[in-house]
Amino acid sequence: MATELLGALYDYVAVAGAVPVAMIYPVWTAGHGASVVRRSLLPLDPDMFPPEPVGSIPLINLPASDLVERLAQEYVFAQLCEAATEAFAAENEARMATMAAAKTNIDARLQALEREERLTRQEEITAEVVELAAGARARGRTRAVSE
Repeated sequence: MATELLGALYDYVAVAGAVPVAMIYPVWTAGHGASVVRRSLLPLDPDMFPPEPVGSIPLINLPASDLVERLAQEYVFAQLCEAATEAFAAENEARMATMAAAKTNIDARLQALEREERLTRQEEITAEVVELAAGARARGRTRAVSE
């Protein structure tokens, strides 16, 4: 997906020219849920790349302009991959939170139905006992009358 986004981005920049490009994507934070992040993608922010300490100069086999261009492409690709991964994780976490809430709701509904079943069964048992007692009393009276 990031490769396709990168291709579309480069096609857009080829047509529109050097325009600012920003990414907007969700990020999931435990305890806070999803939040929306906006990050500038183009032009590259030089403050994102702190200077290396002075030391030995790295050996490069590419002209400096080609190296910078390729590194910029890799950086943009990495940023798109990070945004896609964060969005995917946020979506999955939101689904999990929804499923957890649904399970809690189902458990509560099940408890209410079980409670209702126990009450109904108790009422049925009570009605049967009352019926049996009334029948036994009536039977006892008919015996007493016939004797």
